Amino acid sequence: MGDKILIFAYHKRIPSLKHLDEINRFVTRMTDIAIIDSYKEHLRNVLEEKYGMKVLSILKDYDPVTELSGTIITLDRDTNAYISR
Repeated sequence: MGDKILIFAYHKRIPSLKHLDEINRFVTRMTDIAIIDSYKEHLRNVLEEKYGMKVLSILKDYDPVTELSGTIITLDRDTNAYISR
């Protein structure tokens, strides 16, 4: 969509995190944030190094209740510019 890439996905929760979430939500929230940050860094590297895209920002969130995630990637230009080259 223009200069944005939208990704919506279903991700099964790591069973141990699901169990820990029932005991201590704060610990699992901090773990979720660490996993999300690591994923965003890896995704940025793949998009820039493998596909030559210039990533301006990656916004990501995960809902542990529904196990759905959403990612919005903003590029420096329209996605068609990268696809057509």
